[in-house]
Amino acid sequence: MIMKTNRSIRFILTSVLVIACFISLSSLKSYEADSLGSIYESNDISQIVEEYLNKMRMSSFDETGFGFTIPEFAGYDPDVYNFQSFNDPGFRYCDVISLNVEEVTSKQYDFIIQRFGKGAWVNAEYKIERVKCPETDGHLYFYNTVSEHYISEEEYNEIKSGFYSDLSEGKGIDPVEIRSKDLYDYFIVYFTFDGRSETEYGESAFRIDISNKNGRFEICQGLKWNIPLIENGDV
Repeated sequence: MIMKTNRSIRFILTSVLVIACFISLSSLKSYEADSLGSIYESNDISQIVEEYLNKMRMSSFDETGFGFTIPEFAGYDPDVYNFQSFNDPGFRYCDVISLNVEEVTSKQYDFIIQRFGKGAWVNAEYKIERVKCPETDGHLYFYNTVSEHYISEEEYNEIKSGFYSDLSEGKGIDPVEIRSKDLYDYFIVYFTFDGRSETEYGESAFRIDISNKNGRFEICQGLKWNIPLIENGDV
């Protein structure tokens, strides 16, 4: 009787260990899948940026491979842009945006050379930043800022209960936000030229925008930059 009991206990313990291992492996696979997804996404963005830089380095300004789709796609037209215009209260942002990709990209190429020197594009480096999508679905959801996932109302209530408990002890940070879901992924790519991110005139944050609004990642806004504010006079 004792032997049978011991065998039963061993069988139960073995079964529990097998189930635990299975759960652990399942979790690991899920984690790996998520990680690989992030890696592939990062590679997609980097590839697009490298293609963009290669085109600029070769002075190839046609639309092929750029994938511009948003009406404001080409970025700033350097011929239209000037400090005075941007500091004029009546100036419209859209006035400096061009729809002609080939023409304006050629001008942007020259503009960067003028500001940073002949080796600017050859020595260009970049940093990719994921930002909030400019468009959402308009609905509100609970979002866990720790796990970076949307959660159900039941999960929200559990977290909230724990938060208030911690708060009563003088600690705790609310990890849940109420927000809308992004309709697509959006990234901004910031450039430095010859190790510099700002010109002698104060222009900075040179960047392009990339999104997968149309189902695949592509450049959706061409080169733009921050405009320095001036009080008066020519620069």
